[in-house]
Formats: sequence, C-alpha cells, structure tokens
Amino acid sequence: MHMADLASSIDFEKLGSDGFVIRTAGSRLVIAGGALRGTLYGVYTFLEDYLGCRWFSSKVSRIPKRSRISLGDIDIEQVPVLEYREPFFFCAFDGDWAARNKSNGNFPELETRHGGKTEYTSLFVHTFDHFIPVKEHFDAHPEYFSEVGGERISEKTQLCLTNPEVLELMIKRVKEYLGQHPETRILSVSQNDWYNPCQCANCRAVDEYEESYSGSLIRFVNQVAEAIESEYPEAAIDTLAYQYTRKPPKYVRPRHNVIVRRRNPRGSTGRATCAPLSGSCCRFPRLCWRPLPCSTE
Repeated sequence: MHMADLASSIDFEKLGSDGFVIRTAGSRLVIAGGALRGTLYGVYTFLEDYLGCRWFSSKVSRIPKRSRISLGDIDIEQVPVLEYREPFFFCAFDGDWAARNKSNGNFPELETRHGGKTEYTSLFVHTFDHFIPVKEHFDAHPEYFSEVGGERISEKTQLCLTNPEVLELMIKRVKEYLGQHPETRILSVSQNDWYNPCQCANCRAVDEYEESYSGSLIRFVNQVAEAIESEYPEAAIDTLAYQYTRKPPKYVRPRHNVIVRRRNPRGSTGRATCAPLSGSCCRFPRLCWRPLPCSTE
C-alpha cells in the first residue's frame, strides 16, 4: 500500500486526541495518531507490546537490547475509553513516566513535549466553597447553605442545591472562571470535603424521590452544565460520587457534558479499600454518558 493511501485510510477524527494506529505497509511501519498525544502513545505502545520495554516507575525501566528486530503484519487501532487517566501517587506525577504510561491527567508534570494534559487548572474537587464561600455569603444569605436539624449552618456546610439563587450564582461564577481560564476542559462543581448535605424541605423532597443525596446534586450540576454548554462547548462539569453521594440517583441522569468522579475512601487503617466499587457506587457508569475516573482519597 502506498503511504498516501494508508494515510487516507486512517480516521483521525475517530482517533481523537489520544487514539492511534500501528500498521505495517510492506516494508514500512506506520504509527499515526491524534494531534495531541496519539502518535506519542502509539510509539510507546509499540515499544511495550513489540519490543518489550517497560516503565515501572520514574527511576526503574526495562529496555531490552536486540541485535535484530523482526515484525510480522500489524494492524491495530486503539482509542481510549477513559478520556481522563491519572494514577494518583507521587511517582506517577513524573511527566515522562506519565506519558509513557498514557496518563493525561491534571497532576502529572506533563509539558508540551508530552502533548500536554487534560486541564483542571487550579480547581480539582470540593469546590462548593470556592465558588460560593460561606464566609462571604452566610450572614446575608443563610438560605444558600445547608439546613441541618431545622437550622442553617455555617460550619462544615454544603450548598442548598434546590435554591434558584444558588444555582444562578454558581452559573455566574463558573462562567467567570471559564472566561478567565479558557484552556479548562474539566471544571469541578462538587461537594465540600465533609458531610452535612442540605435537609431543607425542597432538598429532602428531591433526595427522597431519587432515593439518594446524589439526586439533588446531579440535578444541580446538570443545570450548570446546560447553562455553560453553548458558550463553552469543549468544557465538561465534573462532580463527585463521594461519601453521602456515592449511591446513584434513581431517576435523573447526568448530562452528556457532566462527568461523575467516583472517590474511593480509605479504610480505618489508612489503606485504600475497593469495597465501595462493588456496592452502589459502581452503578454510576451505567447512568453516565461519559466514562468515569476513579481516585482514592
């Protein structure tokens, strides 16, 4: 096959930013991929799968020596199922190791030569208080925050997710942030890192209907995502299935531009436990348009 014919047979749109093909064409080896990282990932995959290279850590690699390389026919195509991939431990933050192992998340030190990364910018998770700070709003608007035991609370509080003024303010703040950081592709709108979900009559009615506190959360995040879509079509809103929101809602479904990040809590020993992934939390992938990353707290 002529090289021009081979190139025309590759569906680069399907490959996206990270997909690639590895093919032999007569005596030629062709590795081609998406504009950002695809070709780089194709090269590393070839080195792994056909030449036996391994990158166990940022300091430990195995690079076999061969006097001769012989290849048979190759025709493979890979497109990642997960658009965001990020092993969360210190060694994995090394940019070279991350690129070699096809990690494209926010925390690795990935540079332009690695094809960049999927940007969260400075906001990762637990962002309710960033966008609507309790210190800034509670005195004038206690109704913006959680009602617990019949009272609005300011200590370790969440947002009242059925309050239309809270929604309006969140949309405004999210749009302001995206306007200041247009490179952002995933922006977290997620609960603070403690409990105390709002139990006002409206929030309670939604969560009882959905049979989970995630009901009011997903409804709220869906409305934020819908409000930004026309102006920021490349951005997705990310939220958490974490602590009291790990159980999926019964009826509402995340929009196509909403990502639910499952957070896997630690056990009492401080070691990560996979138990929640065998419970209700693992049902979230069946409800979502977009694949779900999972991280360990």
